[in-house]
Amino acid sequence: MTISPVNPQILTQNVRNSVCLKDILKTLPQECFEQDRRKAWSRALINVLMVGLGYVGIAFAPWFLLPCCGFLPVLLLPVFL
Repeated sequence: MTISPVNPQILTQNVRNSVCLKDILKTLPQECFEQDRRKAWSRALINVLMVGLGYVGIAFAPWFLLPCCGFLPVLLLPVFL
């Protein structure tokens, strides 16, 4: 197997000439730029509750279950999102 040399300057010049940030922003849906207070506060509340669940798990779990207490909130997080 052989490797062909690639000139990074040519690649970056082609990309710079063809793609602009405005072009990328135009392809995104308008919903990406809307701010939803309810969604933001609910995510913040879920984050705080998951941290609390981890601390409670660490406080009440026996020593051999302590590694699981760190992963339990991480495993439950997709359920709430």
